[in-house]
Amino acid sequence: MKSFIYISAILFTGVGVSCSSESDKKKDHSIDQVTIDYIQLGDSLANNAQNILLSNVAGAIQTGGFAHAVEFCNTQATFLTDSLSGETYRISRISEKNRNPSNAASVEELEILQSFDPDHPQTTIEADGKTIYYKAIKIGMPTCLKCHGTEESIDPEAARMIREKYPDDKATGYSEGDLRGAWKIVFNH
Repeated sequence: MKSFIYISAILFTGVGVSCSSESDKKKDHSIDQVTIDYIQLGDSLANNAQNILLSNVAGAIQTGGFAHAVEFCNTQATFLTDSLSGETYRISRISEKNRNPSNAASVEELEILQSFDPDHPQTTIEADGKTIYYKAIKIGMPTCLKCHGTEESIDPEAARMIREKYPDDKATGYSEGDLRGAWKIVFNH
């Protein structure tokens, strides 16, 4: 079973482990520091990926409207996200209501999405000898609703393109502030 290490327990509540020796204290501190380092690195990488993706989507909207943005996402979003991965980590996105089938959250990831704390929406887990960082993606602005909102708020041309490019789309019905999914960064040790 995967063990969850929540950022709120490590960084914000000050919960510590009582130790009987200095070597135990150093070991426990280094574990916490490693976790904190992964959280800080993951947060930086996720923020960078989010900014790059949003910048490219905004450029597509400016170039050809919301339908063009849907087409951009269909052909370029996964490639763009993959290109942000490094030698020691892989970046992807997950969602319960995915548009791209490759972004579908697993059963374990659905639990993570449902467990996000609104004040600290990131977490790390250890699985298969790797550290995996997750950061919530929320619907952050009204523009997002032109492709991910309700039937009334989605741009009609975008809706047509979504039906054409994503026949099994689940990524609609959102309101501003809703959890859209999460960035997932797998760190190889």
